[in-house]
Amino acid sequence: MSTKTAFKRVALVAAAALAIGGVSAVSAYAVTAAASTVAQYGTAGDNGSGGIAGPANTLQVQVVNGQDTGTANDLPAYVTISGGSFLSVASGAATIASTGLSATQPAGAGTIYNVLTPTVGTVVVNTYDETTPTSGVYASTPSATVSITVRAVGISGVLNLANSSAVLANATNAVGTYPATDDTVSISGLSAGTFAGEIKVTIKDGTGVSGAVISGASLSATVAGPGLIQGSTSNLSAVSAGGRVATATTGVTGLAYFAIAADGTAGATTITVYDGTTVVGTKTVKFSGAAATAVASNNKSVLAVGGTQATGAEVYVTDSNGNPVSNIAGSISGTAADTTVISSVGSCVADATTTAHANAAGYYTCSVTAGSTTSSGKSTTVTYVVKNSGGTVIATAAPITFSIGGSTIAALTLTTDAASYSPGNTVTATLTATDSSGNPVADGAYGIFYDNVTANTVALAPVTSSAALTSSVFGIAATTAVAAYTFSNGKATSTFYAPYTDGTVNLTSTLAATDAGTALTNASGLASALEGTTLAASFTVSTGASDAANAATDAANEATDAANAATDAANAAADSADAATAAAQDAGDKADAALAAVTALSQQVTTLLAKVAALAATIAKIAKKVKA
Repeated sequence: MSTKTAFKRVALVAAAALAIGGVSAVSAYAVTAAASTVAQYGTAGDNGSGGIAGPANTLQVQVVNGQDTGTANDLPAYVTISGGSFLSVASGAATIASTGLSATQPAGAGTIYNVLTPTVGTVVVNTYDETTPTSGVYASTPSATVSITVRAVGISGVLNLANSSAVLANATNAVGTYPATDDTVSISGLSAGTFAGEIKVTIKDGTGVSGAVISGASLSATVAGPGLIQGSTSNLSAVSAGGRVATATTGVTGLAYFAIAADGTAGATTITVYDGTTVVGTKTVKFSGAAATAVASNNKSVLAVGGTQATGAEVYVTDSNGNPVSNIAGSISGTAADTTVISSVGSCVADATTTAHANAAGYYTCSVTAGSTTSSGKSTTVTYVVKNSGGTVIATAAPITFSIGGSTIAALTLTTDAASYSPGNTVTATLTATDSSGNPVADGAYGIFYDNVTANTVALAPVTSSAALTSSVFGIAATTAVAAYTFSNGKATSTFYAPYTDGTVNLTSTLAATDAGTALTNASGLASALEGTTLAASFTVSTGASDAANAATDAANEATDAANAATDAANAAADSADAATAAAQDAGDKADAALAAVTALSQQVTTLLAKVAALAATIAKIAKKVKA
């Protein structure tokens, strides 16, 4: 390929984004290029994310080879950069020489160059091709040119809200861990000075991409509602001198803290943090009173005989205002109606383990143990109560039910939540497992497909589909160490999307061949009769086009039926018309005959009348003569 042809065929794109020490590279522009592209990143090691890691005051440029034909002439062989103080090689072949702001480019390598202390204004990157491959003689005009705008960014030492933050931490993790998304915490125990948590404040300026910390910033915080606060340059675990207003000064790391305590009053309060008159953040704290309401729920519904579930139940406790009570000043306990089914109801502790409510205010998990002599299908209720420090019950939860199930799967089915779906609809596939008594198996993990896993670098996709799907059915990620499925009340579910093609979709899978398990899985939990057997399910997908075609076909068929009916009606009408015509003709013939008869009779009458008239005249003459 000629150099001119290469100029026309390949485009060079530059993207600019960096700022450290008061400079930042921004918008780059596409220009005509030879067989190479130039991409401008952030700082060394930043790889385009726009962060501030790497040498100070460094702009990073990468030259990427096109290699259209694999010849040396396709590679930019020489690079010059204007607008900085020095050019160094950050990666690529170690043999590249660099002097000032120019360097040779190695064949076949995309080399990254650091432009030290780029000048505010414009940095220009030029690449030159060799006139003849491997000659070491370069063209006098650039094969590619990119102009990168460099500008000053931010003002050091001046608050930048986008880079600063105020984060609320509850009493449990106030020291050391700060949940960035937590804007509300709750605390019970209303005696004045009870520690409720704290607000960690970070103050930064607008320098660079994420700012530089500001030490010595004067902060203040105010309380609107119950509660007390105390400012500090370090995180606190108690409030010794709290008030409605507090001040703090950021340390060398740009951090300050406001500890929060109760004042003996229940309710929600709002704490606002200021840097001067600028609001840095607003947080809400709920101070709860004594427990008034308790709601119990099952984390586990079906227990195995003699089995213990440490998080079998959960109790949520609130005060009379509906605020969660996070520190019970007493105890929570449960009682089973039938102790042969549930032999032991353990104490309840603040929930720190469940997926849904771990460390959430007001939630407590409770252990339960099934009786060793009970059997599948048995059930009983457990009632939980909250007691104050004096042992008096102050809240009672509605009873919850626990059942007993076997821990071996005797029957297993695969179904979907509908028989037919439109393209792209959500499909929920369900595995339903029952024990030898036909009851749901005990809640827990079963490695029913573990034969499909050979190492935890291999993803588990045990259910195959006859149509392409966007996600696997009952799939398990390659990094998962335990290839098992959690069954709750005898069911495990998997959600995916229906394909965008018409037809029947068949789902099939083969169950584990043994119950031994592996290092990656739980034992299968399958009865021997199920080992190595196949599960199957199917559903149909109908697109809008096929629905329209079917509707059109139905309409055409209906139109044909209507046309046939109309033809039959027309034929019947024609037959009726023929019959009517025949009848009319017959009636006409009869009418003609009758008319002829009437005409003949009329003539006879006329003749008779004439004779009568003549006779009358004769009689008259005779009478006249007789009188005479």
